Amino acid sequence: MTMTRNLARFLAVATAVVTMAPTIGARAAGDDRLGQNGPYSYTQHDFWISDGIDPDDMGNPVQLDARVLIPNGAGPFPGLLINHGYLGDKGGDGDTAAAAARNGYIVLRYSSRGFGASRGQVDLVGTKETRDMLTAIHWLNNPANVPIWVDHIAHYGGSYGGAHDYNLAMANDPAVKALVAAATWTDLYDGLLPNNVLKISYETGFYAAGRALGVADGDFNPRSDPNNNYSRELDVMEAKVAAGVDLDGVHTLLKKHSVVDKWDRIHQPMFIIQGLNDGLFDGNSAIQSYQELKNRNVPVRLYLGGIGHPPARASGGPEIAHLMDEVNAWLDHYVRGIDNGIDRAAPIEFAPTKYFENDYLAQNHAITGYPFGWNHGYNICPGMPGRGTLTTTPCTGLLPTVLAAGTGGDPVSEPVVGKQLGDGWRDQFGSEFPSLATRVDVARYDSEPMAQDTLLAGIPKLSLKVISASIGDGAPTTGAALYQVDPKVYDLAPDGTATLITRGAYSEMPAQGAGKGLHTAAFDAFAFAWTFKAGHRLRLSLSSADFGYLKPNSTAFEVAIMSGSQLLMPGAEYATAPVYPALLPAPAPQPAPPLPNTGGATTGGTSVTKSATSLLK
Repeated sequence: MTMTRNLARFLAVATAVVTMAPTIGARAAGDDRLGQNGPYSYTQHDFWISDGIDPDDMGNPVQLDARVLIPNGAGPFPGLLINHGYLGDKGGDGDTAAAAARNGYIVLRYSSRGFGASRGQVDLVGTKETRDMLTAIHWLNNPANVPIWVDHIAHYGGSYGGAHDYNLAMANDPAVKALVAAATWTDLYDGLLPNNVLKISYETGFYAAGRALGVADGDFNPRSDPNNNYSRELDVMEAKVAAGVDLDGVHTLLKKHSVVDKWDRIHQPMFIIQGLNDGLFDGNSAIQSYQELKNRNVPVRLYLGGIGHPPARASGGPEIAHLMDEVNAWLDHYVRGIDNGIDRAAPIEFAPTKYFENDYLAQNHAITGYPFGWNHGYNICPGMPGRGTLTTTPCTGLLPTVLAAGTGGDPVSEPVVGKQLGDGWRDQFGSEFPSLATRVDVARYDSEPMAQDTLLAGIPKLSLKVISASIGDGAPTTGAALYQVDPKVYDLAPDGTATLITRGAYSEMPAQGAGKGLHTAAFDAFAFAWTFKAGHRLRLSLSSADFGYLKPNSTAFEVAIMSGSQLLMPGAEYATAPVYPALLPAPAPQPAPPLPNTGGATTGGTSVTKSATSLLK
């Protein structure tokens, strides 16, 4: 969520010329709406937003420390509200704000409640933070405060600020004409606990760091509530997540802080930017968001690449510069009404991205619709212990791969539930549990070499045929998962070098079938885009843990992965359109629909005649 400094360079250009003024003051009306007099110097002013701000959880008054940049020109100017990332404040996204001001936007930022010098409690973009944002929009949209071009305002946010984007979109304030949401979530539960597996390094780190905040940014007095900047709801959620209990309750709670199931509320144009190697928020939610909005005819654009939270690269470089052009074009088109063609460019763009140490190759691909089909299917075929193959032909009758965590030894001889596992195997297959099945922590499956360069992009899907059981000291905690499988996908070069492309997480509750005999565990890994060169192999690894990125399962377990398991990799055969600024052809004029046929039609020897009126009903 710390995108304040990272994504700040999306719109960065030359060094700002900044002058200070003691008051804000609206200027005389002019015509700077289209930014034709830029680049602008600008005036910066720090102030408090007080009117209409909800009190804190104890009823104490809250003020938001704010900063506005006003281009030095006749005006009026369009506006841009920027919300910072988690742990940030009103000074975040400084390069983004300065570049937008030089481009002729009045830029407003403020410290979200609980951060910076703003009092109140952090509530994960809940009701109060959303009302704070709307109050800021209304302040910015008031010509008595700034020389604003009324009802021509945009919003930008990265990570925590990107979640503000979605909440603002759902509010449908008429002043807002376009939004840019970067590196954020749509379902906060799935973002933090994909398939009920906690991203422990991120979640606990952010919680602790945010809890420790308590000193203001030097422009204001220190906070009076350094140990009280989290809502009770947030503290309770953290306790449950850390203990792995009542995850259903946590899921219900976090839905209030998500856009999932609320897509029909969004109508304003949105540009979604997401990193495919973002270790916190993966590309799956961004792809889902694009699909949901596109299906509702909302103007939407999607960029997937190598930017976001670590290990993604989040500042500087040619990829950021490329995005800068597209973001500027998006705002200028939908806020200023400039016909720059961004609305006619291919709406999805992605850059091949490896997971670590990504180098932007400027070999982006663009597509005109959602093309990510699962047309590269592999059978996951067990082999020697911990090794196997990915094949395009079915494999049957092979020994299983048994992943285990927590104990060692022969699974069937385990004294507590070994007999249960053996009996379950016998019931399903009519034979004894294979004595050569060896318990391992990681199993690897390699494909045949690629016959040609193969571009894959989208969300991998796994369908595992499994038998699972808890082992050791009793059953799992009530409501906890019984076992965990964490996939990774690699590009395996001919010299044996394995490059991580994407990963995933999966744990299974007893209610989903865990511990109840042979069944299918189906789940998604994280989205990716990568070209596998001719002669390279695709490697899938399945492990019983991925610590310290993911929280290990608290239950000692073993899970047998059987023949019949599959990996479905998404193809990108339709990724042929050129990237922006190249435009799609203008749509051809559509002929008028034909008149309904009112003559007789014969069906099975019976004459059927309908009137035009009845045909249209």
